[in-house]
Amino acid sequence: MTSNTLFISNCAKLLGHESSDTNRWGEIYNMIKINTSLVDRSMQTVMPYNIKVYPGFEMITDLSGFSKTYEECCADRVKELIAKADKLQVPIGLLYSGGIDSTMVLVSFMKALTPAELKSKVVVLLNHDSINENPNFYYNFIRKSCTIKTSDTMSSLFDGKYLIVGGEHNDQLFGSDLIGGLLNRDPSFDFTKPYTRELILSYFRMFGMKSEEGMNTWFDIIEYTAKKSPCEIKTVFDFFWWLNFTFKWQSVFFRILLRVDKHLRKNITFEFIDNYYHHFFSSHDFQKWSMLNPELKIKTKWNTYKYHAKDLIFEFNKDAEYRDHKLKCGSLSRLFLQKEMPLAMTDQLEYVYDLDPALFYQPNNSFNTTTK
Repeated sequence: MTSNTLFISNCAKLLGHESSDTNRWGEIYNMIKINTSLVDRSMQTVMPYNIKVYPGFEMITDLSGFSKTYEECCADRVKELIAKADKLQVPIGLLYSGGIDSTMVLVSFMKALTPAELKSKVVVLLNHDSINENPNFYYNFIRKSCTIKTSDTMSSLFDGKYLIVGGEHNDQLFGSDLIGGLLNRDPSFDFTKPYTRELILSYFRMFGMKSEEGMNTWFDIIEYTAKKSPCEIKTVFDFFWWLNFTFKWQSVFFRILLRVDKHLRKNITFEFIDNYYHHFFSSHDFQKWSMLNPELKIKTKWNTYKYHAKDLIFEFNKDAEYRDHKLKCGSLSRLFLQKEMPLAMTDQLEYVYDLDPALFYQPNNSFNTTTK
């Protein structure tokens, strides 16, 4: 290992390096998954460990002149990815789970391509879970129209034979599953209320955060970045969306790459990522759309989360049951079960198998009150 800077890490190993600043930082991992690396794309927060923003992931700050619809963003993204695949002379390997995000991706390709183009240019990678999550779409559209291969060997596909397209980052565009968790704990929870410190800290406690100092530090950090956002952060929903959109984006991008089969990890270079690894919803246009269209993310109930995407899917497949009742469901975890996994990846794309927190610790960080 040649670098002491990370792109992603399993933070369980970093939490072992206890000090007052890392304890404040680590408090949030009582609320979110321990294998998530929070990285501030707005570049205003210094974490206690050297974690760098991936080039191109910096927060967009200029929204002037942007007026594309979500559907237009989808159509433009299809054109972009088809052009990349044609240039590389490989098919698109579309990771399909049956959930809202991957169904929206596949619908976008189906709308843009002729039946012959769809068959020859796109390989739909799915498994039995994908079929069970959206059986009507599988039997009425995919089985009839698509080239299909199993996604159970997804981590072995990073050999340059496919342009891999995933459905990540749509959650970051539309909100946060923390809202669903809050509603499960408190069905009367009103996420449309203006956020306040008191409200947010009460939800932090509900999710298992314990240290008042840690909770207040995280509130201050998230609010500070939100107040410098090019869009307004007003409600409780907005607050948790901003946390997801700003701090989780990079971890979501890298979590599949961290699980590539061991013998293929040597393939994971910056050039490979630029050419062969793309998440459909990661474009700058989608990010601008998200910042400018808060009213299209959710209404007042959790079953309306991503309702705009579900409406577009309905226009294509006329499945009212899916539109009205489909809820967000984590899909990748089933593919990752029992996968051997490195602990981190450095900013040189080195896989890290033995993580020493002291090698990455930086004392001049936003959680260290003695350095402020």
